This record gives sequence, C-alpha cells and structure tokens, in this order.
Amino acid sequence: VLPDAEAYLCRAQFHQETKDYEAAREDYQQVIAKEPKSLIAYQGKMHCDKKLGRNEEIELDQDRIRELWPKQATDKDKKKTAAKNESIQDHPGMERRFLVKSKPIDSSRLSEVQAAAAKIDSLVAKNY
Repeated sequence: VLPDAEAYLCRAQFHQETKDYEAAREDYQQVIAKEPKSLIAYQGKMHCDKKLGRNEEIELDQDRIRELWPKQATDKDKKKTAAKNESIQDHPGMERRFLVKSKPIDSSRLSEVQAAAAKIDSLVAKNY
C-alpha cells in the first residue's frame, strides 16, 4: 500500500468507526484511486454504501471485487459447503463448530496445557 493510500485507509477506518460514513466513503474512494486492487478499501466502501443506502454502488463494487478476485472454490467444494449448510439448517438448535488441530502435547506440560485450555473455555463461554 502506498503511503498516501495507507493514510487515507487509516482515516477511512477511523471515520467508519465513528459512524461518519460519508467521510469514510470518500477516503475509501481515495484509496481505490491510488490502489485500484485494494480489497479492504472496496469492502469498507461497500459497508459505508450499505449504511448510506446506496445499493447500486454496492452492486458495482461487488462486480469489481468478483472481477479482481475470482472465487477459487471448485464446484465440488461449493456443493460440499451447501450440503453442510443444509444439514445444519435441517437440525434446529445445532450450531456451527470448527475443528482446531494442534501439535502433540509434551506429557511433562500436560497439566499446564489443561489449565490453559480450561481458561480459554471459560473465556469463550463468557462471550457466547
């Protein structure tokens, strides 16, 4: 990211956080003018356009994003994801989960790792 574009991006994100969507949108447009392939600028601009009710602009930006970053997923991947989403929707109360894979645990540190895992579980439980 060019220095000028980075400055505009930081200011755009600040304006967006303070809900000044018009100013944020203008800064995102400056980033796009300087860095035409900035995905984060397009996403930020689309968020602002959504908040400002500019649906036509959103569609144009979505088209541009699809043009710059075509989806890499194969048809098989898309079918697998669709089937998984359908199966979750067919079972009310079933929530989405993710699998975390990690390295094997050193047996001498097992109690330390278990304590850390319990702490993480309690933090997650508080936030969900």
